[in-house]
Amino acid sequence: MGSRALRNPGTFVWSVTRVKLFQECRRKYYYRYFLAPRARRPDPPLAAKHADRLKDLVSLEMWTGQLVHTQLERLLQDWKRGRFPAEAVVLDRAREAMREQFRDSQQFWRGWQGPYRPALLDRHYYGHDPLPRERAERLRQRVVTSLQEFLDSQIAARIRRTDPRDWLPVDRHASVRLDEGTTVAVRPDFAFVEVGDAGRRLQIVDWKTGRGDPEWDPVQVHCYVMYAEQKWGFPAGKIDPWVIYLYPQCHEEALRCDAASVAATRAEIARTRALLDVEADRDDPLTLPPEEWFPLAADRGRCRWCAFREMCEGAPQSQSAAAVGASPGSGSCAGSSSGGPDGMGS
Repeated sequence: MGSRALRNPGTFVWSVTRVKLFQECRRKYYYRYFLAPRARRPDPPLAAKHADRLKDLVSLEMWTGQLVHTQLERLLQDWKRGRFPAEAVVLDRAREAMREQFRDSQQFWRGWQGPYRPALLDRHYYGHDPLPRERAERLRQRVVTSLQEFLDSQIAARIRRTDPRDWLPVDRHASVRLDEGTTVAVRPDFAFVEVGDAGRRLQIVDWKTGRGDPEWDPVQVHCYVMYAEQKWGFPAGKIDPWVIYLYPQCHEEALRCDAASVAATRAEIARTRALLDVEADRDDPLTLPPEEWFPLAADRGRCRWCAFREMCEGAPQSQSAAAVGASPGSGSCAGSSSGGPDGMGS
């Protein structure tokens, strides 16, 4: 694949998430970005439907990170409306959200009738044993600690001091268009304008509950800077990007932002696009590229926890699907977490 000349017939959607997935496992990348989208087209193959079903499964750790983000969004909406709930209220509704989302994920594979699609935990699809109370408590503590650390942080205090009229709206499907025919998908967590001795400066924030990634965290945040330049007209020299690590203890990291750092990010995007843009190498982009272009990960230890392990030859044989065309609720997910009391429900 790497030796073939690449063309650029249209716009390519690039994101840090996409690059990291490609680095983790190219076969997983194929399932997520090539095979699964074919399920939305007429007469999709069974394998595409299967990949589409599996692509939204999340691990417990990913789920708790997502939950912290949604609870912070809710809290910031409260603040914007002039309501400042006590810490106990913030934590109680986070715990309740955990219980509800965990239960809804279980029920989804048993004939879910709710008005929305819940977060789908891979352990419920794959029929893992009930979640031990000790692990459930560790997950709750991660969420609680992350929210407490935010409430006590300097960035939270700065946000509360700022007039909500200076809080800038971030599009749910935000992106920035580059000159090279590349669209960069972005999702900053928060942005606000702060007035100080240096005048009006844009603060753009990304908070994280997991371990930092020194290679890709700066690239991701500098993509937010490029978005801010196009969306709100702030030059890079007037933007302060922040990465806020909330767990286990809040650490606020300010990143250098100037024309040179943005140029370096653009160069990294161009370099990695050349690896990712397989579609540009084909005369007929409407057909799937060969699966063999996407080898399995060298570290097979990851396979046992991969969302696509049911359909991938790299996963342990016992976790492979007996039939790719199995419908949701049959096969692996039929007995999901039915073996006794579950620690998250307490």
